[in-house]
Amino acid sequence: MHVLELHNVSKRFGEAQAVDNISFSVGKGGILALLGPSGCGKTTTLRLIAGFETPDRGDLLIEGQDISGKRPYERNVGLLFQDYALFPHMTVAENIAYGLRFRGLNSRDAKARTEEMLGLVKLSGYASRRPSQLSGGEQQRIALARALAINPKLVLLDEPLSALDAKLRQELRTEIKDILTRVGATTIIVTHDQEEAFGIAERVIVMNRGVIVQEGSPAEIYLSPSNRFVAEFIGRSNLLEGQISRIDSNCARFIGDGVELVVPAARFSTEVVWACIRPERIAVQNVSSKNSNMQAYENELEGVVIDCAPLAADLHLLVGLKSGQRIAVVEKNVGQPAHARGSAVRLCFNADDCVIVTS
Repeated sequence: MHVLELHNVSKRFGEAQAVDNISFSVGKGGILALLGPSGCGKTTTLRLIAGFETPDRGDLLIEGQDISGKRPYERNVGLLFQDYALFPHMTVAENIAYGLRFRGLNSRDAKARTEEMLGLVKLSGYASRRPSQLSGGEQQRIALARALAINPKLVLLDEPLSALDAKLRQELRTEIKDILTRVGATTIIVTHDQEEAFGIAERVIVMNRGVIVQEGSPAEIYLSPSNRFVAEFIGRSNLLEGQISRIDSNCARFIGDGVELVVPAARFSTEVVWACIRPERIAVQNVSSKNSNMQAYENELEGVVIDCAPLAADLHLLVGLKSGQRIAVVEKNVGQPAHARGSAVRLCFNADDCVIVTS
């Protein structure tokens, strides 16, 4: 049974179509991310589910019941806001127990539930502290504990890690996913951060201009983008514009932007398409060192190194082709010498390393 269902939901603000006829569902215990740039409609969608906005048309169902006319506190939804929204005049325990007061729990049961939630987020012993005495990461975990304390049917997370530094975001992504999985919480997370979406959610919806442009697992979306927008927005991509000139049962010929490539078999013929090659799928060979023992590739492009920068575990290269195109490459940094600027290199990849997308 689906915990949440949206059917043909739309919302307009004046002349702006914030959400345009979207439909999706989330099963029990599922973790779904709504991912997209600012203004894509993801936050409006969250607010429609939470009850802070009313759809112009369409149906919203929780466990099969229409919730369109219900107020936020009537929907049994747990919310974790971007700024955590903890009450500064209350202790940690009082913040967590806040929602329990309105659900008829006696003080003894409320205290037991609060202690349970503190243990869940690994902050036992913090009950008497004030939010101002907590770090950003601790405040975030207390806010999550408060959202889960009421045993909601659905948990909504609005950019939950955006206020934290990069290292702490990475640590808490794992913690949040572990907590949500352990309690079996059905969750929707709204974020513009791809790592946050891919690190927490098992399924991702990419939105743009109020519509859903792709839905699938993180791997499906990264490896098989549905169109140019997804290819550009998700991760880093080298996009070459051109056409498919020849097609057979196994592969196709892409010609464009001054290059000719062997790509996977496609049905496109005369329309403009883009060849998407992820930087990490490209191998780099020094032109001067090629010999018969090197692996053969279906595509080889010669160019000159414009820049090579070691960034932690990776080497990031920018290579200029004879056609004028610049290609980004990411190699694993295993202690090899950096490629010298101006050195001639060969960029090598196979047909399966390319994805053909349309606009």
